[in-house]
Amino acid sequence: MSHPRRVIAAAVPLAYLLVVGTGTALAATGNVKMIESNERYAFSPKTIAVHVGDTVKWTNTSDASHTVTADSGGTIDSPTIAEGKTFTMTFDTAGTIAYHCTIHSYMHGTIDVLAAGATPPATDTAVVGSSANGSNDVGAVLVVLAGLVGAGVAGRLLARVGNRP
Repeated sequence: MSHPRRVIAAAVPLAYLLVVGTGTALAATGNVKMIESNERYAFSPKTIAVHVGDTVKWTNTSDASHTVTADSGGTIDSPTIAEGKTFTMTFDTAGTIAYHCTIHSYMHGTIDVLAAGATPPATDTAVVGSSANGSNDVGAVLVVLAGLVGAGVAGRLLARVGNRP
């Protein structure tokens, strides 16, 4: 049987990736959700890459209405999208389009429309344990680890996390 410290040493890097994430992951082309996390709304993923001719679908999974409005140029201008409703748009020109919600001015997103056949870059996604304001719940992951490998080792790790400057 593995020693608890070896188990925790192997589990902590994995837990860190789950909580903090790498910041990038390949998004499902064409799908953006409007979500709520820690009482803040956000587009998820915040950045998405599609090809010319692709259609993007925004789905409102939150409890408030939202819009999808281009920051400049009027390329995207949705009506108000109620809870549970969707808005779709097909992109015919390559370029980068920054957009926002006119109801919640802090909600921002970007669409990179690539030429046909171009390889899309990695895009950001909502990360488990990450909130819309960028905070992470490391303590919750360590509590889960405590249940897996014993309260003594994980308890010491929690104490160390709590004592950081």
